Amino acid sequence: MELKMFERKPMVSINSSQVYREMSKEYQRSRKKEKTIILDFFLKTTGLTSRNYAARLLRLHGKSVRIGKKEYVKADIVKQGKISGRRKKYGKEVVEALIQTMRDWCREKSKIYKR
Repeated sequence: MELKMFERKPMVSINSSQVYREMSKEYQRSRKKEKTIILDFFLKTTGLTSRNYAARLLRLHGKSVRIGKKEYVKADIVKQGKISGRRKKYGKEVVEALIQTMRDWCREKSKIYKR
């Protein structure tokens, strides 16, 4: 017997950000043995692979973290940081055209050297 779509869905929707915040509060209050259990569960639910990074997220949530010499930021487990790096200069079409041009150029060069 197969379940229909409305039967498969859970009746109560859980907000993951609330769960993570509660886990971090519980992690900060607990002792060593309890922390390992909470950390294991956190790793399974989030899909993170680094235990050190996950422990740091849980440990620093809600606390002021120093960035630079005088700047302080309140750490939040759910907020995503700014994406670092340069903005892309060229669009997808331009990049594909450049790649195709390079391939054609390499083919021409290989034909010259094969003679």
